[in-house]
Amino acid sequence: MSIERRLPRGARGAAGWMQLAARLLLGAVFVYASLDKIAHPAAFARGVYNYQILPDALVHLVALVLPWLELFLGLCLITGFWLPGSVLTANVLLVVFVGALAFNAARGLDIHCGCFSTGGEGPALATEWVLLRDALFLALGLILLYRVFFARQAAGKAVLVLAAALGLSAGTGAAEPGAPAAFFPQPQHAFGTAIEGDVVRHEFVVQNRGTAELRIEKIKTG
Repeated sequence: MSIERRLPRGARGAAGWMQLAARLLLGAVFVYASLDKIAHPAAFARGVYNYQILPDALVHLVALVLPWLELFLGLCLITGFWLPGSVLTANVLLVVFVGALAFNAARGLDIHCGCFSTGGEGPALATEWVLLRDALFLALGLILLYRVFFARQAAGKAVLVLAAALGLSAGTGAAEPGAPAAFFPQPQHAFGTAIEGDVVRHEFVVQNRGTAELRIEKIKTG
């Protein structure tokens, strides 16, 4: 017997939709940020070098790996795949980005951000505006981090209550002569934690230890 339970979404209208919007927006930002870097790795490597933070031996490695990591994280955020890992990694990257910008601003270096475009042509945003923009992205990431790791709803124990509903014995399987007796080797199952709206499923075994036919008509999870 398979029992399926959808966790209540509660106030899906507010917090739930905020989480979805933050996930899609941040995912789109990461995907968009990766495209020009992937197309122009040499130009992006120069941008990484201009930050004057990494040793020369790591500049090209970062320039090759980082754009593909951004693309992967963006797609994960948009699709919801590997959500805890992608949210955590995205926040780490955002902290690194904001920290690198703030570090160079404190040193008085005025360089092209290279966040979305590897080219330096055209008017560039002031460092203060770039920091503010990236801080807003980080705020979105922190919202997702809270929702995924701290606002998870524990999926309570799914307890099979057929016995109570049918007036049968679910403990020892004892029954009066000529009557059915439902016995559940595993009367409950703890699904652990899951995000609101997730569907959790478990198969229960029901044994009839009586002498009459056992008909199961109503079940529910608790």
